[in-house]
Formats: sequence, structure tokens, C-alpha cells
Amino acid sequence: MADTDLDRLLTVTRDQGTDPDLAWKAGLAAVELLLWHDEPVEAGNLAEEVLGRFAATCRGLVTELSPLVDAIVVASVRDQQDPANGVTRIADMIPADSVLARHLQWMAERLPDRDPFEFCANAQWHRPPRPLRPREAAFADRDPTTLEPAERDRLWKAAHHSGQFPVARRLWDATGEAPPRAEIATWMAGHMAHDEELAAATLLLQQAADMWRPSLTWDVVPYEFMIQPLLRAAVTDELHAAITARVDLSPILEADQ
Repeated sequence: MADTDLDRLLTVTRDQGTDPDLAWKAGLAAVELLLWHDEPVEAGNLAEEVLGRFAATCRGLVTELSPLVDAIVVASVRDQQDPANGVTRIADMIPADSVLARHLQWMAERLPDRDPFEFCANAQWHRPPRPLRPREAAFADRDPTTLEPAERDRLWKAAHHSGQFPVARRLWDATGEAPPRAEIATWMAGHMAHDEELAAATLLLQQAADMWRPSLTWDVVPYEFMIQPLLRAAVTDELHAAITARVDLSPILEADQ
């Protein structure tokens, strides 16, 4: 991605002649890029700017949580401000009955007693593990290399859903195969980083990046790798550059032609 791509997104966002529904989407894409490039305060400022301009008239905007919530929270943390105050201030400036405002108000009540990163994208490490269901537990008791592909796939997903990292780790070690979904690889990477196995965590993030696909127009990069502290420790310069090189802004920029 060229440096000018962010400038182009900002131009689309701020140009008074841009269709508002395109402008706010370009703004969210720019927020993601700023988070990815470790500029959370700028990302938070841009999120507030976009909401200030479009929240009252573009109802689609205030049904979205990501990356707005992430930018607001991470900007507050980086700026050494209370995230609860930050989300309350933003909630007060947008329609009170919107999905985003209600979510921010819900967060404000809970943030004082919890890690703020629990409320950000891909926070998968704060829930206590639960037992596997009997069928998946039987798969877990077997040698992973003897499982059929469909059985392994089911066990991967069950381990992730139940928070059973040791089961997933055994699968990964025994089979040498990548987890079947990006979110499972990302979850495992966080656990590996927590255990100070950073090389393994980096490999899992690479596998996650290879599987990552945008779900919305403004999803341009898996920025949660940079905002979640557990994951960020495993993002090497080489991995960051490789993922940056894949950024494709054409769905937004070509819509402005």
C-alpha cells in the first residue's frame, strides 16, 4: 500500500461533494489503516470526526461497532485517558437510540472493572474454558493423526468455541496443518504469545492473514493484530510489511470514480 492511499481515503471522506454513504465508509477504512500503522490517537480523532459529520444523517454508520469502538478505546489508552470517559463522550454525541450509542453506554458501565482490550476486536482470551461436548472430547482423546479431515475440522472448531487451547495446540503440533479458520489461528497466536512462544505466534498470525477476508467494504486489513497487546508482540516488521502489501482499497476508491 502506498502512503498516498491513506491520503486518498481521507480526501474521499472529507470532500463535501462525496456521497455521504461512501464518505463514511472511506473514513472507516482510513481508521483501520491508522490503527494498523500504530496511530491510534489519530484513528480515534478520525472516528470522532466521521461520527460528528455523519452520525445524525447516515443511520448505517451508527449500526457499526468496528473499527469505531476499537479506535475510541485504543486512542484513550494510548493517550492515558480513561476509556470509560471516552466512550461516554462519543455516545453523547450520536443518536441515543442507535446500536453504537447503546453499545458504548453498555461499555461505559463495565470498563472501570475490566481490561479495556476485552472490548476490542478479536478479544478471545478472557473467557474461561468450558468442557468439550462428549463427541468432541472423544476426538480429543485420540491421536490427532488418526482423525478423518472432517473429525479434525470439528475438533478444531470445538476447541476454539470451548476455549480449549491445549486441545488445539495438540492438533497443531501433531498434524502440522494450519487451523481451518482465521479466527482460530488468531486465538491460538494470542495464547502462544502469552506463553512467550513468539515465533509460533508469528507463524499462526501469518496463517490467519492468509485466510483473512474482508467482510465489509471498509475492511481493508486485520488491524486487530496491532491493537490487541498479545498479538502485537508477535507482529514482526516482515509480517507487517507483507500484510500491508496486500491492502486493496479499490472497492472504495473505485466507487468514487
